[in-house]
Amino acid sequence: MQFVRAWAATARTGSLVTDPTPCWDREFFKPRDPPAIQFPHVEFARRDDSSSITKTLWQTKAVQKCYRISDEFQTLIKSLGQPYDGQGCTAFDAMAAHVWRSWVRALDVKPLDYELRLTFSVNARPKLIKPALKEGFYGNVVCLACSTATVSEVVNGDLPKTAQLVREARKGVTEEYLRSTIDYIEVDRPQRLEFAGKLMITQWTRFGMYESADFGWGLPVYAGPIDLTPTPQVCVFLPDSNESLGRSMVLCICLSESAASRFKEYLSEVLALN
Repeated sequence: MQFVRAWAATARTGSLVTDPTPCWDREFFKPRDPPAIQFPHVEFARRDDSSSITKTLWQTKAVQKCYRISDEFQTLIKSLGQPYDGQGCTAFDAMAAHVWRSWVRALDVKPLDYELRLTFSVNARPKLIKPALKEGFYGNVVCLACSTATVSEVVNGDLPKTAQLVREARKGVTEEYLRSTIDYIEVDRPQRLEFAGKLMITQWTRFGMYESADFGWGLPVYAGPIDLTPTPQVCVFLPDSNESLGRSMVLCICLSESAASRFKEYLSEVLALN
């Protein structure tokens, strides 16, 4: 958002805005020599795509659905999703787990012993300490986290257990994990995006798009993807442009037409989570 803020301010004021001064230090993310891969990085692993997800979403026409999720609902899901180990979880952990479970149930994924993956981006800027990233760096500094579970574990398990999987994957993204990711990509660079058994969640709720992207004709009405169906296993958490609704968000996700009503039902099914 640093670039968008500067771009919008420059357009709005007619004067070049460069605060903070842009930094494009890409060498900071060079792989080590020799590479030191310290983790399995299942988020990138190429797998046999034998689940029913591909047939449901890629071979038949997927539809994109968007749902407004209130701040109160997010708070409720967070409270219901607290892991049993007493170490807590964030609202994102609980919502990601709830969306994953609802999506898998709605699509009626088979076979039950197939291992699924939930991937999501983690902000890696605060993880970088030795050395720290230079101030003003332009570019995304994110690292993929990955939770894994069988279809049966996702469908028949409960929200606290699934939220714990998400939390553990999120907290597993450390500086060492990021450096290992860079080395992994250098050694075994993926030739294409790997979708087998995946739901990929992207969280944009903290980007401040509606506060920052004023190019001179007011704040934006919508800031987000137009069409997710070309990559139907991508899900986006967007900020809500309606300020009167507080910290509500918009959930955009792809489903088969027949699964859409079931997904909405499972997403709203909070009583069954108690």
